[in-house]
Amino acid sequence: MLLAEDGVDNQLLISTVLKKAGASVVIAENGRVAVERALAAAVSGSPFDVILMDMQMPELDGYGATAKLRQKGYRGPIIALTAHAMAGDRERCITAGCDDYLTKPIHRTRLIETARKWVEKQRAEGPIVLRRSVPPTGVRERAISTLPSPEPAPAPPSLTPDCTTEEALFSEFAGDVDMADIIDLFVEGLPARMGELRAAIAAGAAADVKRVAHQLKGAAGGYGFGPITAVAGELELAIGRGEGAAETEEIVGRLLAMCARARACEPVAEAV
Repeated sequence: MLLAEDGVDNQLLISTVLKKAGASVVIAENGRVAVERALAAAVSGSPFDVILMDMQMPELDGYGATAKLRQKGYRGPIIALTAHAMAGDRERCITAGCDDYLTKPIHRTRLIETARKWVEKQRAEGPIVLRRSVPPTGVRERAISTLPSPEPAPAPPSLTPDCTTEEALFSEFAGDVDMADIIDLFVEGLPARMGELRAAIAAGAAADVKRVAHQLKGAAGGYGFGPITAVAGELELAIGRGEGAAETEEIVGRLLAMCARARACEPVAEAV
């Protein structure tokens, strides 16, 4: 599989989940690289079974990358990954040429099931994923119309009661052996994320503040930190609305404090 994703936290999370399910994963850090690697693999006769395409990326976003691949005649399945779940977002992804749609934070079971479905479909149809002419619009529209409506996104995870204290914020997946190592890495990386956020605020770089908030919103819930996703989403919306400094600073303060409390932990054993 080709994973087009610029956020390092989501690169680690998604690739780890897929590899544990038996997949081989190649990472592209932006849409331009994704287009180059997808076309090169197809031309070489060893195409990717599936492309997982983040829709918000630098240099060339997922919408542009998907549209360019389709214009080049690329027929392989492309699954959109987006932290947006607003009305019309799925339709925008499908219009760009995606075959399916998953929202962030990533739900592990849904990710694996969706990827497996398209891998099986692609392999059943054969290896031809590149043709020189763009497919007729009517054919593409008929294929899109058969896609099922997406299931509602899972509710943000709640904190595990056995792991909570007033001082610390623990992952919902604490004790999950498949997640332990990458939760540790996510928590260890949070100070750097917060440093990046502080630097962007000090520089008055609203676009960078919004980018860091967007990446945290999309990643934290996948690691079991739903409250961080919620506050990062508030900050992203506030920057997008052009909220005043006082309102934005209050949300930033809450996000910084919450990330500082994040811990990886083992569940507390019940008393016998």
